[in-house]
Amino acid sequence: MSAMGVSGPAVTQVQLTGPADEVSRLMQVLSGVSEVIFGPVMQPGRGGDVSCTAQVVTHPSPEPVPAGRPASVTVQVELEVEADAVPGLPGTRSARQVEESVAVAVSALPGVRGASSRLVASVGLPAARE
Repeated sequence: MSAMGVSGPAVTQVQLTGPADEVSRLMQVLSGVSEVIFGPVMQPGRGGDVSCTAQVVTHPSPEPVPAGRPASVTVQVELEVEADAVPGLPGTRSARQVEESVAVAVSALPGVRGASSRLVASVGLPAARE
């Protein structure tokens, strides 16, 4: 396929609804296999289920990059942060501080010319089951 025939990324939206633990598990699985943009997790309804919208991004199949030409790599990272490590989490201001710290750390990797980041979601985790 020529460069002119390559189209941009496609987005497929899915709705995840169910018990909080299962929605969280599905969010982790989706994040592990694709670029995903998660909406906020809606608090439990009458049945105890939570709901979250996920937009799954797919890119066209790439052609080999000619030698000496840089490449773009998209990586999505989920961080589980200790309760007192970043005051104010899961608030947006604190979450953006975490996002900025990740971008700075990734920028310091060998061979990285630049890094950009975006905050996808910041939510409290369910209490651990005993």
